[in-house]
Amino acid sequence: MHAHPPAATGFAVAGEEIPANLLPELIFLLGRVPIVPYGTPGTPELGDRVEPYLAEHDALLLANHGAVTMGRTLDEAWIRMESLEHAARIIVAARTVGSPRPLDAAAVGKLESAPRPGATGEGCLRVVEEYRGHSAAAGRAPAI
Repeated sequence: MHAHPPAATGFAVAGEEIPANLLPELIFLLGRVPIVPYGTPGTPELGDRVEPYLAEHDALLLANHGAVTMGRTLDEAWIRMESLEHAARIIVAARTVGSPRPLDAAAVGKLESAPRPGATGEGCLRVVEEYRGHSAAAGRAPAI
């Protein structure tokens, strides 16, 4: 899925990766979110720049452009995009009040060794279902 979420795109424009060690959700759903070097949008050049990152990442920031998330289903890619933007907003908010404090190495190790919900798609889909329940409760359904 490709989009231009404002906070995440801000990281891409600043040339800054989204660090995975600040929020458990980043470790579970996205992992490290690297910056793909700039490629002209809409050209094979951009595809060539993205390709080397696909095997090892579930989310990418496109330098000076936007973001891409992957999943086994559209719902999985969508929830990853939503999670990416949510995390970016949290990180920006944390920076306005101080310095974000990463999870310590033991906490990161514990999270990384736990079964990753997004690895099978089941965890991501469970999150999607929970989100839909919250959206329905608020009287609106998410746009997918």
